[in-house]
Amino acid sequence: MASLFFFYSLLCFFFLSQSFSSSSLHHLCLPSKASALLQFKHPFEISDDYSDCHSSFPKTTSWNESRDCCTWDGVNCDMLTSHITGLDLSCSQLGGMIHPNNSLFQLQHAQRLNLAYNYFNSNWHSSIPIGIGRLKNLRHLNLSHFEFDGKIPTEISYLSNLVSLDLSSDMYNAYGSLDQKTFETLLQNCTNLEVVSLTGVNISSLIPMNLSSSLRYVDLTATNLQGVLTERFFLLPNLERLKLGHNYHLKGVLPKIYPSNTLLELEISYTGISGELPDSIGTLSSLNSLNLHGSISKLKQLTRLYLSSNSLGGEIPNVFSNLQVLVELSFSTNNFTGPFPSLILNLTGLEIIELSINSLSGPLPSNGQLPSSICKLKNLILLDLSHNNFNESVPHCLGSMTWLGVLDLRRNNFMGSLPPLCAYSTSLSTIVLNGNQFEGPVPVLSNCTGLEVLDLGNNAINDSFPAWLGTLPKLQVFILKLNKFHGPISSCQTKSCFPKLRIFDLYHNKFSGSLPVTVFESFRAMARLHDGDKGKIRYMSQDLEGGVGYEDSVGLVIKGQEFELERINTIMTLIDLSSNHFEGMIPKTLKDLGSLRLVNLSHNNLRGDIPFELRQLNMLEALDLSWNRLTGKILQELTRLTFLAKLNLSQNHLVGPIPHGPQFNTFDND
Repeated sequence: MASLFFFYSLLCFFFLSQSFSSSSLHHLCLPSKASALLQFKHPFEISDDYSDCHSSFPKTTSWNESRDCCTWDGVNCDMLTSHITGLDLSCSQLGGMIHPNNSLFQLQHAQRLNLAYNYFNSNWHSSIPIGIGRLKNLRHLNLSHFEFDGKIPTEISYLSNLVSLDLSSDMYNAYGSLDQKTFETLLQNCTNLEVVSLTGVNISSLIPMNLSSSLRYVDLTATNLQGVLTERFFLLPNLERLKLGHNYHLKGVLPKIYPSNTLLELEISYTGISGELPDSIGTLSSLNSLNLHGSISKLKQLTRLYLSSNSLGGEIPNVFSNLQVLVELSFSTNNFTGPFPSLILNLTGLEIIELSINSLSGPLPSNGQLPSSICKLKNLILLDLSHNNFNESVPHCLGSMTWLGVLDLRRNNFMGSLPPLCAYSTSLSTIVLNGNQFEGPVPVLSNCTGLEVLDLGNNAINDSFPAWLGTLPKLQVFILKLNKFHGPISSCQTKSCFPKLRIFDLYHNKFSGSLPVTVFESFRAMARLHDGDKGKIRYMSQDLEGGVGYEDSVGLVIKGQEFELERINTIMTLIDLSSNHFEGMIPKTLKDLGSLRLVNLSHNNLRGDIPFELRQLNMLEALDLSWNRLTGKILQELTRLTFLAKLNLSQNHLVGPIPHGPQFNTFDND
């Protein structure tokens, strides 16, 4: 039985192949349909003035009786039945009028009709003919930018098989209108309809009470919708994109939004919607575009606006002038582009600005610099513009901001001299300027007595070691790596020097002289763990004014790998003096820094033996002494460092066998 079926299938395939290959002997296209197409074509003019497409082509010029109409440009046929199933004349430079009894409507087997971007208006005052309702098999109808006049016929709602309908036009040069009954019928009774775009069509009616559950894409932009937005749209199970913007008479408050894993885009810009953003907007877990332009400005009681950690893109609109009670603005971790939204600077009550991890670029406002007007934000406690492409200089008036607690400008292209900070205040706890093009010396920061994190790495700063920073009583993280610092590490002039320091990173500068014994001796926080830190993992954070919390982060080289630590745990202790010009011997006093976990002294000119006393660094996890001029033997006692996971002693003048021990046996051979 199976072999008989296989033989029958081959036979059918052979005859079909013969039928198609002999198309040169007879036309596949039915003569009546070819005639209908030629009659449709006849009254139109062809001109490239009749198309707004970037690329247009007069498809109907290929139509003539000498060729099978199924081979004509824009025509699709069913090869088995010879019926015309599709007609795509979009961007065909056609101009003229479609009469009510046009032969086009004889193509009753058509499933696709696309006449978009032609010109059926102006002197012809063409409207969509009522004959469109005769094409009962249509599944996809595109009459966008059709430039039609008058009322859209009710008959268009008879097309019950429609899956997509596009009647959109330029919303600033809208044509055509749609009555409420036809509008309701389309959205309620066309149960197969998934995509509907009516941009620029004058609907001037209420949103229907009931909507087809099949709807996936709904664009009603600039349709003069009336009434109140309710939750019915947000209950549609398959809805992915909803565009209601530029409907100035659409009123109400943004309703409670029910959890949706499908909604990707929501646009209610330039509407009469007001009130508060509901907490339930956070349930739109798949949302990647939220356009509230023109609507945000109506939320006059809004105090906090969080749009962080989405995939929102485009420019940040300048719609903030009415949000005079806004205290917190967070747009971080998105894909925003373009310039700094300058109207933010008119919000004098702002306390927090977070625009980090976007693609914002260019000079910041006001003569190409971070505007001095930002310093008028007297309540600002957190400014985070990190991980963008901002450039030019930073105003020195930042030093006069009374309450500023966190300044994070890392990973931009800022240049010029570092701003003097803490001129009139001691509130700054975190300064991160890593990864810019700052140059010149380090400004005097001795008044920053509350400073805990200072990261000036990855710039072009040219200065000697700022020993006076050792007087800051709370400084825990001090990073100067990848700059042009030079000269010796000088000692502090006070008895207590860097008393809280736990991370000391001077990697890749031009420091010289011997390693700073007296400075090491003052690192009391590295000497031992406080009892409160034992057995617990805690993270550095700042409790700013108004109960605002902020977690510090930093980039470090750990065990030979570069890491961006999103949080800094309070047991992290590190000294990295690698890639400098230090000389002399490794100080024995390093043994007193018993909580040290990472030590990197590689790529210097250190001499002498590896100090026997290093065996006392019981918490050590990584030790790199490579690329020096060390001599003597590798200490057997280092095998007792049970936490040691990374040891590099290569490129020295060490002699003797490599020690064996439980911990050494776990190392890689490289």
